[in-house]
Amino acid sequence: MSKTDDRLDECYAAIRAALPNSPTDAANAVTLLERQVAAWPQRANLATYLSLGSRQDKSAAETVRRQAVRCVVLLELVVGGQPVTLAQSLLARHDNSPLALLQDRIRSNLPLFDKSPFRTDWDPANFSDPTTGAGDYDARVPNRQIAPFQYLCFGMMNVPPNAGTSYTDILADPTILREFLISTALISNGKVATYYPYGLILSVPSDNIVSTNYKDQAVRNYNAKVAMIGETAQMTDLRTNDLRANVRAVTARFPILSPATILAGTTGTQGMRGYNEIVVLGAFGSKSITPVAFFKKVNPAGLNFIRDDSGATYATPAIDRAIAATRLPVIRLLDTSGLDQPKPGKT
Repeated sequence: MSKTDDRLDECYAAIRAALPNSPTDAANAVTLLERQVAAWPQRANLATYLSLGSRQDKSAAETVRRQAVRCVVLLELVVGGQPVTLAQSLLARHDNSPLALLQDRIRSNLPLFDKSPFRTDWDPANFSDPTTGAGDYDARVPNRQIAPFQYLCFGMMNVPPNAGTSYTDILADPTILREFLISTALISNGKVATYYPYGLILSVPSDNIVSTNYKDQAVRNYNAKVAMIGETAQMTDLRTNDLRANVRAVTARFPILSPATILAGTTGTQGMRGYNEIVVLGAFGSKSITPVAFFKKVNPAGLNFIRDDSGATYATPAIDRAIAATRLPVIRLLDTSGLDQPKPGKT
């Protein structure tokens, strides 16, 4: 094992020591940092940048403290983007700090997002403008060519959850999604699989992309303002659970790939199966997601799509009225995989 690998192992141990009661979060933080270090151009010289020189105190406690010093500087260089020319001055700045303070600095500087070369591919400029009608299906002109489109969609269901933030609340005020860590789906021509058949089209700053996968990530959606209400809740409290830990739990599982890669790997062409999942943060720093339109699946006759699993999930007349009240554009997506009518007893 090289000296660089030794130093990295010490830094990863320091992260675990700084989060003794959160081993899962520590493991996720280490995974994210490993990714970033692997892509860091200066990795080969890392042992030199983290060199503290000789010491008189040979105690185990001092060994742990020095590992924490190196970890803080590693985070400042790799995650914080400090130039390597400042490495020795950063070491000197932290070298006299007590362990408790160093561990505070470690916790506050841990990576949150994936540093992906494909992040800029998710810039809203690379997505369609729904005001142009891109992707819209008009049953009155069934043979009309559907214009190329690419959207990020947040699907909804017509039966509000038993607990947490109701989807009817979101319909009443779509900007409420800025308080969420939410799951979305990337759709395009020939790839319109979504778990729910209607919902919002979002403009998402590329910095707010948390993770991407061409399959379901099984991510729970979290609300930053609703009190924690249990595992069955649709939206739970990011603050109670610690915002950073929840976000890291997602980012550590799946890296950020390009939209083209996600669409190429997405198996579902329509319906509610085989969809992809793109997790986004409603607000990050000064940047927030913006609801720009509604999408609504329709059958070839132009009638609201009814999901084929239960017939219970579709845009009811009441929901259509709520959608119209927002005055947002509506993109009708053709999907031929649904039911002709709701199953008995379903509304």
